[in-house]
This record gives sequence, structure tokens and C-alpha cells, in this order.
Amino acid sequence: MRVIAPGDFGVVTVGSLHAGTRDNVIGDRAVLELNVRAHSPEIRQKLLASIEQIVRAECPASSSPKEPTFEYHAVFPPTNNDAELTGRVHAALEAALGTEHVETMPPATGSEDFSRIPDAFGVPTASGPGAVPAGAAADCQPPSQVRARHHPTLEMGTSESKAEQTATTRFDIVGLLVFMITGALLSNFAVNMTIGMLIVSQQMLQLARPERFDAWHAGLLTLGFAIAVISCIRIGEKLLQRFGPRKPMMWGAMILGLCALLLMQTQLLVGTYVVLALIAYVLFGLGLAFYAMPSTDAALSNLSPAQSGAGAGIYKMASSLGAAIAAAASLAIFTGVMGSGFTTGWIFEMQGIQSNARVRTAGMLTMGFNLLLTLLALLSVALTVPKGRKEG
Repeated sequence: MRVIAPGDFGVVTVGSLHAGTRDNVIGDRAVLELNVRAHSPEIRQKLLASIEQIVRAECPASSSPKEPTFEYHAVFPPTNNDAELTGRVHAALEAALGTEHVETMPPATGSEDFSRIPDAFGVPTASGPGAVPAGAAADCQPPSQVRARHHPTLEMGTSESKAEQTATTRFDIVGLLVFMITGALLSNFAVNMTIGMLIVSQQMLQLARPERFDAWHAGLLTLGFAIAVISCIRIGEKLLQRFGPRKPMMWGAMILGLCALLLMQTQLLVGTYVVLALIAYVLFGLGLAFYAMPSTDAALSNLSPAQSGAGAGIYKMASSLGAAIAAAASLAIFTGVMGSGFTTGWIFEMQGIQSNARVRTAGMLTMGFNLLLTLLALLSVALTVPKGRKEG
């Protein structure tokens, strides 16, 4: 059935059909999604009316118990380019490129909402590729449809641009590989691994003196850590602005090393150890606050804007992996030493109750492992992060 004249343009595309969920169940619903394109509102309206007519007729023919419903979305009227304005652009292009290098293209069927702007303000406009009314004059096409067959600048620059893009891509890959082995990234991984100190020290207190420490009371001791991180994070930013990234990163690693040393003193009486643990947890938060902002700056400052997104992702991955591996590594050492029965009685005399010597020894050696991690972080910063004050 023909509803539009042969010379008129109109297209109906069946883009999507969804009906039913199983092969042996008759679906209670069918959704048909269509796309309609035309060069004039009149043709479009004819197409829509025909679609509704056909669907309404098919429903009772198929014994549908309900009437069909129609929803319209993403509806954009044709773009009517101003004849005078488009003609002036056409003439300007011919004057600049030569008549032989300019070609008028036929009406296009692109889908865009530009036509709503001139309709709203009532101003003459000329848009890029889009639908125009059938029968429009040849010089009333959008200016971007008046194309040049040859553009000297673009043609001459093609091979050079590809070479530059290839070189840039190679540079980006090399830059990211260098970034992945920099001291900032390695130290970031090591610093985040020291989170195992918090986990193991909490476990050790609960196992060594269960009558005094449950999970709640042991966890309360780490409150100073959270307060220190939140309240001192801006200090790291100020230190970065004044000294650059290297010194604050080294100071942060040193503070974390001091934290590990304090938590290693498991040979002391529990009351004394709790005091040292309270101080160590505050220092842990302070060290991370000193380290975080300068470390991020040192890791990403040498990357190009195109690399910064990937670099930030790799940096965050190092942080997350360090924290995740920390729990596994520190707990593995702690439980392994505790189960082996090894004690340090021949080096350190455990004060107080001796029945928990294995637990305290395991805690001491685990803190020693974390101390080595802080030394690794400190060494990587000292060897790879350049000296100097941050510019800008």
C-alpha cells in the first residue's frame, strides 16, 4: 500500500521487536520499536498515521484482548536552512576554494535537535547535516554539506599526523611503563601494605588477653588513627606546596616506621603496650596523612594529560592491592609463627603472663615485617623521587 508520492522521501525502520520469554509460553506482550525519517512534517505525519492504522488493524486480526498503545520519543522536526544565509556561505566557500572544489549535497536524514533552536528564537540559521523539506533549492543545503573535494592543508598533513600520532602512542605506553616502576608507585604499594599492623595488633591483643579485650574494646584503641587521618590530611597538602613531594613522603614513611617499632614491643606488660599502641595508631594516621597527597602528586606529575587517567587508575590499583595483600601477608606470618611454637625468649624476656608468649612473639615478628615495608618505601622514595620544591 502506497501512502506517499514516489518523489517524496520517507523511511520506516523496524529496529527492535521484543515478545515473549520462553519458547513454550505465549507472550502476553509484544513491543515493536520503529524509526521514522522524512524530509517534511507532512510526510512524517502520513507515515505515523499509516503505522497506527496497520497496528490497530492487526491487533483484532490476531485476537488481541487489548488495544495497542503508542509512545513517541526522540522526536525532532526537519531542519529548514535559511536560503539567504546558506547562499552566502555557499558563495564564500566557492570564492575561497574555487567553484570546481565545491559540491552541493542532497538532503540528508541525520537525526539532531538543532532545528528546535531557530524555531524557538525565530532567527535565520544554517545547520550541519540534517533533514530538509523536499523540493528545497539546491543552494539551501546546510553549509557543512557543501563539501570540498580537496583541502590542501588536510591532504598535505595526513602522513605527518599519522606519524606524530604513532610517536605519541609509543610515548604514552613507555611513559606508563616507567610510571609503573617508579618509586612513588612502589612506595605507595609498600605503605598501603603496612595496614597489616592494625589488623594483627588487634588480633594479638584479643588472643593474648581475651578477658580484657574483645573486638569492640580492641577496636576502640584505633580511634586515634581515624581522627589523625581526617584532621591531618590537609597538612600533607601544605607540606607538598612548601617542600615538594619527596620530603613529606620520606617523613610519612619514617613515621610509619616508628609506628611499627612501637607496636613491636610485645614483650612489655599489656598496660604499657596499650599506651604504646594508642600512640602508634595516631602516628599511623599522621604518617598516611603526610604521605598520601605528596605521593599522588609525585606519581602523576610526570604523566601527560592523556596518560593521567590510566596513571590514576594504576596508582589506585596499587593502593587497593597493597591493602588487600597486607591483610593476607601479615595474618599469614602471624598465624604461621603462632602455630610453629617459636618464641623469642632467648632474645627478649616476655614480661608478665608467659602462657601467651607465642601470640606475642608472632605479633612482634609480624610488626618487624611491616617495619621492613616502611624501610622499602623510604628507600624507594629516596632513590627515585627527585628533590626540589614543587613548582606552581
